[in-house]
Amino acid sequence: MATKYAYSIINDFPNQKVNLPNLRYEILALGGTATLLYINKDVALDTVDVWIDRDLTGPQKSALDGVIAAHLGTEREVLLLHASTKLVDSVIQITTTTPWQELGGVVMDPTLLIPAHRLSNAFIRVLGAIKTDGTEVEVTIGEDLNSDGSSIVSLVTPVLDIPDTSDSWVVGEFDTNVSLREGKNSYTIGARLRGSTSAALRYAQAMLFEKRLYA
Repeated sequence: MATKYAYSIINDFPNQKVNLPNLRYEILALGGTATLLYINKDVALDTVDVWIDRDLTGPQKSALDGVIAAHLGTEREVLLLHASTKLVDSVIQITTTTPWQELGGVVMDPTLLIPAHRLSNAFIRVLGAIKTDGTEVEVTIGEDLNSDGSSIVSLVTPVLDIPDTSDSWVVGEFDTNVSLREGKNSYTIGARLRGSTSAALRYAQAMLFEKRLYA
């Protein structure tokens, strides 16, 4: 027999807001033997009714109350992966101090995958393995304006400082935080020594993500 657990939007929810998809996800995350059937929200009546397939035990009811008390009612940010490509496979040694040394790149038109009006929510993430021996190495994701390495504009501000890894491989990821431009553009991984005696990159891939908010 289904059991209803009633809550007040004004008195029980901290922001006096309820986001039903998020609330459902948060209740389901509790797990256990009880099954969530559905949730009814009526703003005019100031009620949220949570229907469960059975009576909850004391600890289960306390856990449900905790979810209600912590529910913020806000939108949830989700990352959508639109494209992924390998940039670097075998080991590439980083040998220059200036300008940027190109380690791999790709030509891509972000607007083929993401509408121009949503491009401000897009970013490129690079995932790869790097090792350094010395103080640090600077790494960036840049747009190669001339497609020949002569003019690379960093899309990461400030550029990343990779500390000394004691000549051991470590896996890391970094994202662009400068808006991508419309059209076909050349993107590259750039690096330069900043005190390290040696450094290298391998197994790097680039992924085009979009941040989306869901109610």
